[in-house]
Order: sequence, then C-alpha cells, then structure tokens
Amino acid sequence: MRLTQLLRWLGRCLMDRNTWMYEIGRATAEFMDSVDEFITVAETDQLEKGNNAICCPCKKCKNARWYADLTDIKSHLIAHGFMRGYTCWSFHGESVADLNPSVSDNDTDNEEDSYNSDNNVNFDDMFDDLDMEDNVADKYHDRLQQLFVDAEKPLYTGCMNFTKLSAVIQLVNIKSNNGWSDTSFTSLLELLNKMLPEGMKTKTYLNVRYVRLFANEKDAKLLCWHAEDRKNDGKMRHVADSLQWKNFDKDFEEFGDEIRNIRFELSSDGINPFGDLSSRHSTWPVLLCIYNLPPWLCMKRKYIMMSLLIQGPKQPGNDIDVYLQPLVDEMMELWSTGIHVYDAYKKEYFQLRAMLFCTINDFPAYGNLSGYSTKGKKACPICKENTHSIWLTNCKKPAFMGHRRELAENHPYRKKSDLFDGTIEDRKLPPPLDVETTLSKVANINVVLGKKGVGPPKGIWKKKSIFWKLPYWKHLRVRHCIDVMHIEKNVCESLIGLLLNIPGKTKDGIKVRRDMELMNIRPELQPKDIDGRSTKFLPPACYTMSKVEKTKFCQCLHGIKVPSGYSANIRKLVSMKDLKLLGMKSHDCHVIDPGVLDEYQRDIILTLCELEIYMGILKGYVRNLNRPEVSIVEGYASEEVIEFCTNYMDGFKSVGIPQSRHEGRLSGQGTLGRKTGYSNVFDYQEAHFNV
Repeated sequence: MRLTQLLRWLGRCLMDRNTWMYEIGRATAEFMDSVDEFITVAETDQLEKGNNAICCPCKKCKNARWYADLTDIKSHLIAHGFMRGYTCWSFHGESVADLNPSVSDNDTDNEEDSYNSDNNVNFDDMFDDLDMEDNVADKYHDRLQQLFVDAEKPLYTGCMNFTKLSAVIQLVNIKSNNGWSDTSFTSLLELLNKMLPEGMKTKTYLNVRYVRLFANEKDAKLLCWHAEDRKNDGKMRHVADSLQWKNFDKDFEEFGDEIRNIRFELSSDGINPFGDLSSRHSTWPVLLCIYNLPPWLCMKRKYIMMSLLIQGPKQPGNDIDVYLQPLVDEMMELWSTGIHVYDAYKKEYFQLRAMLFCTINDFPAYGNLSGYSTKGKKACPICKENTHSIWLTNCKKPAFMGHRRELAENHPYRKKSDLFDGTIEDRKLPPPLDVETTLSKVANINVVLGKKGVGPPKGIWKKKSIFWKLPYWKHLRVRHCIDVMHIEKNVCESLIGLLLNIPGKTKDGIKVRRDMELMNIRPELQPKDIDGRSTKFLPPACYTMSKVEKTKFCQCLHGIKVPSGYSANIRKLVSMKDLKLLGMKSHDCHVIDPGVLDEYQRDIILTLCELEIYMGILKGYVRNLNRPEVSIVEGYASEEVIEFCTNYMDGFKSVGIPQSRHEGRLSGQGTLGRKTGYSNVFDYQEAHFNV
C-alpha cells in the first residue's frame, strides 16, 4: 500500500469515528449502536487475551481503570463520553493495520513481491518486524539493500531535493530532536498528504538490535576497535586494557578469538520522570553499554541500549531480579548459541555471542543487584564480615573508621589515636573473599521475590543474585562496580557543605561534637558551656570560615569560566544571597586536569557523566503524565529507529552523538560571520606580538 493511500484511508476512518464519538449527541440511536460496536470489539479482545477485565476509555477513566462488567463501561461512555483522541482503539486490540480494509491475506502473502515493485512500497512494516526468525539475517540483509535503492529514487516525479528514504528520515529526525508528540506529528503528516502530489511512496524498516549493530559498515568496524585500532602500549586507556578482559580471554579462548563478540556493561538507577521534586515516583531504566567501542563513543546515546524499563511509582528494591529475568535469559542465549549476523564491514555472516562484563551503579543499586546489604554496620561489600564500624550515639548512625588498616604497618597514623577513633590500629586488611566462599554464603538463601510482607533474611546477604545464573559470572574477578561519579559528588557536596556551613549539608554540628566528646578525641573541638545560656558554644575548627571568607569563596566560584568539557558551569549553582551552592548534580563535580589524571581515569569520568546526562534525556521523553514509562519507551524506540536510518544518509545530524559547539573553531571556522575592522599600525604590531 502506498503511504498516501494509507494516510487518506486512515483520515476517512478516523473522521467517521470522530463524528459519532465526539460530534453527535450521546443520547442518539447512532451513538448507542456505535457504543455497542465498541463493546463487541473490546469483548473480542478480552477473550483473545484471556483478561479478566477491560479498561474503560471514558473521559474520567482514560483507560486507567479496569472493569469486569461491560455494562459499567457502557454506562460510563454514555454518561461521560469517550476520552479525546481515542479514534483508534489501541487499548482494545486495534491497530492501523487492523483498520485497513485494503490489506487482505493475499496482500500479506505477496508482501515480498510487492516490496520489489516500483508502485507498491510498504510503510506498515516499520514496527512489525521486532521478533527474530531463523532466517532473519538473510531477510533483513535483502531489505537493507532496498534501502539503498530507495535512497536514490526521488520522493515524487520531478523532485530534486528529497529521495523516498531521506524524506521520512528527515521528518522523524526533526520529531526526535524536538520532542514532538505523536499527535502533532500525525497532524503534520496529514497536512503533508494534502500538499504532496500523487505517486509519493516511502519505506523503511526497524531492525533487531543485535543485527542492527553490524548492519552498517561504519558501526561494524567500530565494534572491532578494541582489537584493531586500540593503542596497546601497556597503559590503561580502555576497558580492554584491564586484567579482567585479558583473563577472560584466556579462560574462554573461543569467545576471545572472535573479536566481534560483544562485552556489555549494565547500569540501572532510579529517575523521577516528571522532573517535579515534590513527586517521589521512581522509574528504573536498565541500560546496556557496549565496551567494544572506542571510549569516546561507548557512552553516547546512540550506542546505549535500554533493555528494560521498570515501572514505578516505587523502586523495585530487592525484587529487581524478577524484572531482570528476561534479560538474563537473553544473555544466556547470547553466550551459549548466539545469533546469526551479517557483518557489513567484512561482508560475511558470523555467529555473534555476547557476555555481561560487569555492572556499574551507585551504592543503593549496587546492593539491589549484587544481593549484598549496603546498609548497617557491615555495609562494605569488600570487607563484608570484617567491616569495622562504630556506633555514634548522638548522630544515631554507624561510622566506618577502619581505613587505617590499609596503611603500611609502620605508618605514623596507626598510632595517632586522638585524631581518629581513640584507638591504636595494629590490624591488617583482611583479604577479600574468593568466589567459592562467596557462593557458599549465598547458595542456601531462599527468598521469595515479589511477595509483599516477605522481607529478606537477616544478615549481610539479602539474596543470591540472578547474575549467578550466567555460566561465566563466577570467573569474573570484578562483578559489580561502584559509580565513581556519585562518590565524587557526595564527597564534593559534603566538603562544600562543611566549608560554607550549609544547613542540612554540613557534617559539623552539636551532635558530632558530642560524639567526639564520648570518644575522647579532639578535646579542642568539644562543645563548651556558655554562662547563663542553655546552648553550647562550638569552638571554630581550622576549616571554619567567616562571612567575609565565604563571600570571597562564592565570588570565586561565581566568576569561574572554563572551557567546554572541563567541568560544568559552576556559576549557575552559586547563590550569592545565601552564600551556598544549590541544585548540585553528579556531573557538576568534575574538574579534569590531564596533567594529573591519566587517560583512563579521564575517560571513565567523562563516560559516567554522559550516562548521568542520559538519564535526564529519558525524562524528556515523558509526554503523557498518566503513563510516563510508555512515553519513555515510545520516545526511545523512535530515536533508535531514526539513528539506524541516518547511518545510510549523508547530511543528517545524529541525535545520539552530540556535536560540540566548538567544532571547527580550531581550524579557523568563525561563528558570527565576517567582521571588518580598521586599526593603526601600532595595534596591529601589538596584536601580532601577543599571538
């Protein structure tokens, strides 16, 4: 079917429903009969799906409430009417293809024949080919070649500026870049349908994710970067330089010999999709990043795969394994058998396999994924039972003071008891638990996940993580990593709050000073009595700043100007009125000095910043506040489709790889246009000398 025919028919169909659903009176016989038609469609869908109830599309329920009795839905529709814009009954089993009367079974059988015809170009398949078949590589490779044909044909006879493929790609690109809603985009297509001449036809396809990775020649070459183009001089610039990568290739030589096999990293964290600080809604995306790519690309939007989106409003907590089960099953299949994929760079088919290299999360998510309890007096996942902590009576929380065990045995800090916890440290740091010992501790933990009222067992282990099902998981030395960015943000925020004495952020106060008194340390900082007053005087510490010093400190931060990529614009966070920093985010706390940090550390920080910013992009997909997770999935899927298509077109800006605002300036490209100025010889010589 041609796109123009589809849009015209869809417009007529929706116009008919618009008439009886929204324009005529609800007391008319025509409306009553049409409601009965809807009830029949909904009941048929209920029987096919085996549901116990049906969602009600009235103005009040808006498909958010379900009823077992169809008469309740009918009475709602008669009393309140249909919700706006629900002319395609998608929640009750309908789709555009179902409404299309011109697509018959014979048309479906002859799809491949019509595909190669100049007069019949299908647009319906865009989102219908998600499920892989055994011969999916061949089918998609053939269809992929047709994309090149469509890229050469004009949009319509006589069109010189657009081809069939470029027109659709540019439209969807604009939609994705500007965050247009589906309703506005549909309205635009209907308007263009009236403007454009007859004979226009367009086609594009959505490929399976893993097949898509190697379908483009450029991307297929990039996925071999770690083996072919990475500089190997003994320094750590990439994850492939780590011992874990090298040891894994030794333990599993067959996997390591195929350089195209993928190493994934998994990350998950909670986000508030509404951007409203008063809302506590927590949606958890589960993201996969590809470590085969160069470090400057592996954390870009284009190459991050959102594998799961765990619905709110509450975080999954210990039950996250229930949601991760499909992903783990897929990872096991990718490890054992793999999938048949066509490599566009090497022009050959191969069996693609993949593995999960590690997880990277903040500390609470670390506990959910690893199964270790990251709260309480034994919160360190490295020291475990050997974690050293003391209870602060006044602050009512544990403090971890055993870090002196990592120092050399003759280090002077070991004997300075008055500066730490009042004791002399003579212990050694215990070795971390080996894999077999760790497995023995979690093997007999029986936890019923997803059951309310059934909490995790007491102790430092909450469950046996679902990742232990992966056959190679026990061979990994480092399985779960802590997000460095969150740690640096917490440390930076604590230091700033301490220096500026920000209420609620400072770590210094009367409770802390009283705990020092109980521990018999720092006597010069212990609280003092004030004659005739009930309050205590807190002696100033070496870091205590006066108001003048705080003002100078804030003025310094407010006046900082840094190059792009050096750090965040810190001046936006400084409040000169209150002398404090407001709204600090994780990616605001990084100032990179290439002379101090090596290349590997710098790339880690930058890529983690990209991942944190990506969470904010997912929030921007939310258009329907009643269904934030559905909005995120729709926006993400649209962007993934357009990113795949733009690989085959010249002159299109990628959505997932941002372009630096400084690009071209180093080569002399201006940004404000040509300017003509006149100066004397002295000014010219001075400028020349400065340059």
